[in-house]
Amino acid sequence: MDAPYDSGQPGDLIQMGTEGVWRHAVIIRALVRDEAGNTVDYLIHSNTNDLRNFPASLYCYPVFSLTRIIGWNG
Repeated sequence: MDAPYDSGQPGDLIQMGTEGVWRHAVIIRALVRDEAGNTVDYLIHSNTNDLRNFPASLYCYPVFSLTRIIGWNG
């Protein structure tokens, strides 16, 4: 299910691509929060180059979409 991008939880998916074209999907491993507790980034796992705990914001695609995995997160 589509969800607001900053509402992701570990186990959810992030699709990445360009406007209207999704090229890659990754799994959220952990949240990066600011001092106020707001989610500011995600650490992701990806089979591309065996990335582990890589910041989603540093990925090369300009467009991101969050897909909530119902039941996985409790």
